[in-house]
Amino acid sequence: MTLSNLTHEEITGVLPPEAPGLKPNDLDGARAFKIAHFDAELVRLADSVSLLDAWRGKLDLVRPPAQPKTLQDLVAQARDTLRRGRLGTDRVLIDRRIELVTTLRTEIAR
Repeated sequence: MTLSNLTHEEITGVLPPEAPGLKPNDLDGARAFKIAHFDAELVRLADSVSLLDAWRGKLDLVRPPAQPKTLQDLVAQARDTLRRGRLGTDRVLIDRRIELVTTLRTEIAR
């Protein structure tokens, strides 16, 4: 992934807020605040990945019948398909965000 492939929302979603109480010329304090923000964001994203993987494992335990015989089975199959699609999409978005946060943290830590 390159940074040119990112949307404005993805970039602004991971940027740290203004550091409270820092003087405008305190570059070391600002750098430490940003690194701490990105570290916390990486921990939060890792937790999100763990939750998504747990949900995927739960879906694998209870699969609807492959050939639905009733309307209820058909609805269960449709829900399962939608949930799996949503988990896959969420995982892709989280992976992109992890890569962005890691890149930004690396650049700031230099």
